[in-house]
Amino acid sequence: MAGSDLQAFLEMTGNAVTARIRNVDASDSVTTDDAVSVVLAVDTADDTHFEFIRPIDALTPGDSWEHTWTIQSPVRHADANVRDGSGSVLATASADA
Repeated sequence: MAGSDLQAFLEMTGNAVTARIRNVDASDSVTTDDAVSVVLAVDTADDTHFEFIRPIDALTPGDSWEHTWTIQSPVRHADANVRDGSGSVLATASADA
């Protein structure tokens, strides 16, 4: 997977952060062999910092992946990095409340 083949989007509402990853490549799929995961960093209104890692098992051409994390405090900022197994960043997204 090349970095330009994935797009990342974040949406925040109250205590929830939703990450959406879209494969815009016409022919290349994400598989478990690619070891792609989303690393989400969240800062809450009470200045607590959380990090979450969620693997993406498969993402066919034109398909999207989505996951929502619910945090116990209102979220004020979030960053998402989509990384491959070597740690290379394939896509990023940020959002502020």
